Amino acid sequence: MLWLRNLFSTADLTPHGFCLLWRPGLLWLQVVPDALIGLSYYSIPLALAYFVSKRRDIPFGWTFWMFAVFILGCGTTHFVEIWTLWYPDYLTQGLVKVATAAISVATAIVLWPIIPHLLALPSPAQFRDANEALSAEIVERNRVVDALQREIINHQRTEEILRQSQKMEGLGQLTGGVVHDFNNVLLILRGQLHILKRRGLVPGDDAHVAAVERAIARGEGLTRQLLSFARRQTLDPSVIDLNDEMPKLLDLLRRSLRADIEIRLDMPPSIAPIEVDQNEFELALINIAANARDAMRRGGVLNIAIANETLPSDDPALQSLSGDVVSISLSDSGEGISPETIDRIFEPFFTTKQQGKGTGLGLSQVYEFARQSGGTVSARSTPGQGTTITLYLPRSASRPLASGSQVSDISTSAMGATLLIVEDNPEIAQMKSVLLQEYGYRIALAADGEQALSIVMSGEIIHLVFCDIVMPGKLNGIDVARILRERFPRLPVLLTTGYTAEAGNASQEGFAILAKPYRPEVLHQAIRDLLHQPAVTA
Repeated sequence: MLWLRNLFSTADLTPHGFCLLWRPGLLWLQVVPDALIGLSYYSIPLALAYFVSKRRDIPFGWTFWMFAVFILGCGTTHFVEIWTLWYPDYLTQGLVKVATAAISVATAIVLWPIIPHLLALPSPAQFRDANEALSAEIVERNRVVDALQREIINHQRTEEILRQSQKMEGLGQLTGGVVHDFNNVLLILRGQLHILKRRGLVPGDDAHVAAVERAIARGEGLTRQLLSFARRQTLDPSVIDLNDEMPKLLDLLRRSLRADIEIRLDMPPSIAPIEVDQNEFELALINIAANARDAMRRGGVLNIAIANETLPSDDPALQSLSGDVVSISLSDSGEGISPETIDRIFEPFFTTKQQGKGTGLGLSQVYEFARQSGGTVSARSTPGQGTTITLYLPRSASRPLASGSQVSDISTSAMGATLLIVEDNPEIAQMKSVLLQEYGYRIALAADGEQALSIVMSGEIIHLVFCDIVMPGKLNGIDVARILRERFPRLPVLLTTGYTAEAGNASQEGFAILAKPYRPEVLHQAIRDLLHQPAVTA
């Protein structure tokens, strides 16, 4: 172990300060810089160690620890330099340098292979760009989520509309036959009462007769409502100028409301015309006004606002209706409707009124009238503040026809004309026969389409065919009318129906349609018009 003792022996060595001749200035020139460098080198590893301990997500964090040890060794060498100024402990100095060299070489060896990976790390600018791109992606994702949520809401509303349509279609099929038979009953009652009055068997001004007529009229109104919500009502659209018609309709509405309800109209003079069935339009306004009247038990104000509007195409509340429309809003100052109820008010037979106070058909008639007219209807309400129901009806490109006398004197008739009545119901056939004979016509009867064609083709002189559309057998009324038009183009045909959807097709083909239930004088006028019109050519 002699060599080891000699290695650590400092007996024959002199301190480094001896080389500086122990000059104070030179000594301090060495001590101060080495001390500052050593302290700095000791501080840097502490900072690196703190940084790595707090940021464990930093890639290659172990390299920071190697740098910390390397810098700590460098700092130690500077303190050893100060030590050797007075103590010739050069072996310790060498060992510190060896240790520092080892860690520096190790650090250099491991540093070069990871440099490509370090270079591949994103720069701050890239981080900013990535952050901006991520922010834009989040914004776009939120936009897509919002659009998806709107689509879900729209889909739910569409499903609700579909369920409503299916429900109404089912109710329409259920009530169609009942309404048809009820129409026939009303037709018989109206016709027989008219015959009795014409013959003087009942006084026209008798209170009992008037009560019967009012009951028949109410039955006809109920039938129209049933047919309307069931989409079996045959509409007869005409172009209406609301600037001319609304003053007349206001008088009609005032008679339908109480004296303690004020009607206010807000309508600019430039309202576009609409093309609707005028009777159904009037009935829709009356039904809305009647609900407003019942909501204003202590009186109030019914505001009617009419405007030209252009609807967007993305409003699900308007059920895909878009474009140029005329909006007609009726707002009451009544009790309002709860949010749970407002979505159901257009359902048939749904009512919030007491039993016996409402049929639940008024607003369903409004809904189906608007739909059949190519428009829609919406409702909004605030409990305690009132309800607003708005009709949206498409504008018409046509202008209203000039008004004139539409009903000629029906006291005279085409005396001696022979009418062929095609009717499968014996009671209705008998009533029609007697009624038209009262007007001076001769009558021939057929129970179905085949018999009607047989009579006409037999050579018997027939001036007009009055035919029901719905009949048993292979041929319905429209089939009969088509055959007669082809073979006897000069023979007028008058079709009648209460609800069938084929009436619309028949009207488009140019056939005259008389909707049930009809008044006897209206039937007479329709026959007179056909007998006096120019012949239709094939």
